[in-house]
Amino acid sequence: MGRLKNVEEVRVTHVIENQCSVDLRKVQNISKFLKIISNSTISLTTYKKSGDEVHTPVWVVNIDERGFVRTSIKAGKLKRIRNNSNVIIAACTSRGKINGEKVLAKAVVIEPRNGEYKMINKKFRNKYKLMYYLIMWKNNLTGITSAVIRLSPK
Repeated sequence: MGRLKNVEEVRVTHVIENQCSVDLRKVQNISKFLKIISNSTISLTTYKKSGDEVHTPVWVVNIDERGFVRTSIKAGKLKRIRNNSNVIIAACTSRGKINGEKVLAKAVVIEPRNGEYKMINKKFRNKYKLMYYLIMWKNNLTGITSAVIRLSPK
């Protein structure tokens, strides 16, 4: 009977250690995610239906531990995200050269009519200042409508 108790204790300890290991990996992943979305430019990797990766440097803002990316409503990345919400993000230069760790994330497209959109625009205005206004001015002149992609840790 004493031996059986020891075997059960070992099993419970093993389960607890595995759960702690999984929880620690999740916390580390969230920490990496938050560090990446604190950058001004990130590489957003989306997937074609064929499985090929497409890397795109994009601006990002952080709201409530989620990343938000603005893009044209006609951008190919929106189609790819609607088809497969799994993405990879990494810090990068404005030209797309990755200069940090990569992390898996989930992407969801938010349409411009969403109430969240005004708050996101304000964050972009405050973070990117003059560059934001120049791009919005150009978009208004050319009739480009924007969409927002919400990123969350996976």
